[in-house]
Amino acid sequence: MKLSGKETDLDAYVKRIKQIDPYAVITGWFSDWRDVSMYRSHAGYHYGYDIGLLKGFRVPAGWAGTVTAIIPWSDYEWGIMVTMKNGYSVTYGHLTPLVKVGTVIEPGMVVGEVAVNHVDIKVRNPQGNFVDIGKTRGLLGISPDVRFYPSFSTFGSYSYPVEIDYKKIVEAKKGELLRLNESIAILQEYFDTENDILTMVKSDTEKSKNIYDRGLISRTDFENQLTEEELQSNKVKDLQNRLSEQQKKAENLKKFILKHGGKEPQYVKKEKKIKDEDKERLEKAKEEAEKYQKLFEEGAVSKKLAESKEREYKRLKLELMLKTED
Repeated sequence: MKLSGKETDLDAYVKRIKQIDPYAVITGWFSDWRDVSMYRSHAGYHYGYDIGLLKGFRVPAGWAGTVTAIIPWSDYEWGIMVTMKNGYSVTYGHLTPLVKVGTVIEPGMVVGEVAVNHVDIKVRNPQGNFVDIGKTRGLLGISPDVRFYPSFSTFGSYSYPVEIDYKKIVEAKKGELLRLNESIAILQEYFDTENDILTMVKSDTEKSKNIYDRGLISRTDFENQLTEEELQSNKVKDLQNRLSEQQKKAENLKKFILKHGGKEPQYVKKEKKIKDEDKERLEKAKEEAEKYQKLFEEGAVSKKLAESKEREYKRLKLELMLKTED
């Protein structure tokens, strides 16, 4: 999500999250339509961004400020509002609080733990208007005219239209579905790569067991290999669960669009191209992987070493593809 070739406020925050959880992706967007639920008594537009994370993830603050409110969103989920010196405020939602009102916050400081499967980030300017941080740099507020319906909040009174314009809602949900499909495509790339690596690790484990049974390696070495397989297996299961959740959400969006007379938008997976400055790095990694595979076939190096070079190449390729602009 770029603005004039530079990072938006959302980009900067998601990058901070990815330093902790590299598989975090955006799963809810500004102006998505939200139906009545345990979190809202009226249907309306979502004025924030959801970032998919695992339950218990310790969410860091993106900006400095002071905790001015901790608001119950459900029986076990809370919104933690941090107000900045410039008058802007950011609310981190669906969390179990790990701070209290009055806590002074610095960027990177943990504010709470994810209660279910994501954190909701909402920002307001000093006038109380929601800010789309996917379109700003430096926390610039959007015009109130951009808002379609007022959404439930702790700020003053609110009202809702008697009749809902489903045509407008369907269009909003089409956009949400297209963006969700992009996130699903990214998660699928993560899953495919990590699953390929799991196959290699399992092969290493089988070989290690045979060698251990013959008394050629220590029990500690074999147990370390088992641990490596378990960690990789858990990583793949995590990605599989995330994929499943987002695919179900996409199916529900499709059903809503079709139910209200809309047509499912045609999603075309965008081709990811490696930037020129990164091609040399990738080519070297590929040559290294091919070199060690040939050495393994000649009996000059171990299979484990050859496969480790292949894993390095696959992970680098994925990393470089995902950081490119379409």
